[in-house]
Amino acid sequence: MSLEVTVDVLGWLGALILIAAYGVVSYGWASGRSRVYQALNVLGSALLVVNTAWHRAWPSSAVNILWAVIGIGALIRATALRAESGKSPTELHDTCGQKMSG
Repeated sequence: MSLEVTVDVLGWLGALILIAAYGVVSYGWASGRSRVYQALNVLGSALLVVNTAWHRAWPSSAVNILWAVIGIGALIRATALRAESGKSPTELHDTCGQKMSG
């Protein structure tokens, strides 16, 4: 498989993963604060960065880099909050509403 085809496959896989993340939240299978949702966003965006940078689609690359950075930040914050409280980010949000907002 050529590098061009590999990069295109990675781009399509990234797009499918982001759509899966959207579906997971839209159908209520996971919360927007869940680690599953955030991990899917990070992975999908990272794969799209590879594809869009390869094709020199810089605006799309920038959006996907920021998308991944937000997801990584959310994963770090969720991990810290869980360690601090022993509860999941969703439980924290459900019980005290303001905890996750800053």
